[in-house]
Amino acid sequence: MNFTLVWFSFLMMVSFSPKVNAFPQDQFKDCILASKSNPAVIGVPETAIEAFCNCALTAIVDEGKNDQNSAIECAEKELNN
Repeated sequence: MNFTLVWFSFLMMVSFSPKVNAFPQDQFKDCILASKSNPAVIGVPETAIEAFCNCALTAIVDEGKNDQNSAIECAEKELNN
């Protein structure tokens, strides 16, 4: 009985734990600054830029995907709304 309760508690904790990104916060801030300096994103909401950076850095740093392809995919997904 105790094992079941402990196991259930563990599963609940893991299920509701926030996702943590492996990329450093300074890279996220640098991405936002670099994106804002790009004339192509003038007028794009800050939340969209943040979503783009999160998407791109997750793909590149956390998942080890190709940087150029990831940036293009994330830009199409997050910045073209």
